[in-house]
Amino acid sequence: MGLVVGATAPEAIADVRKASKLPFLIPGIGAQGGDLSGAVKAAWNGDRASALLSASRSIMFDRNPGRAAEKLRTQINSVLSTLAQ
Repeated sequence: MGLVVGATAPEAIADVRKASKLPFLIPGIGAQGGDLSGAVKAAWNGDRASALLSASRSIMFDRNPGRAAEKLRTQINSVLSTLAQ
């Protein structure tokens, strides 16, 4: 069980995280213009399973979906590396 919280409102993610240790599904990264960094920082609770980011359309409809997925993974890992410090 988990919660769905949109990446377009990272401040709401932070509020929900304070009240729940459930994992989050976070749609809205990519085509919807969600705040990747804000969403990851707000959702992260130290557990690798604390959040699953969704960027379906921005990857699926890219001319090179593999490259788009790699780019997103690099961006996510970059944000996570700042949290690990």
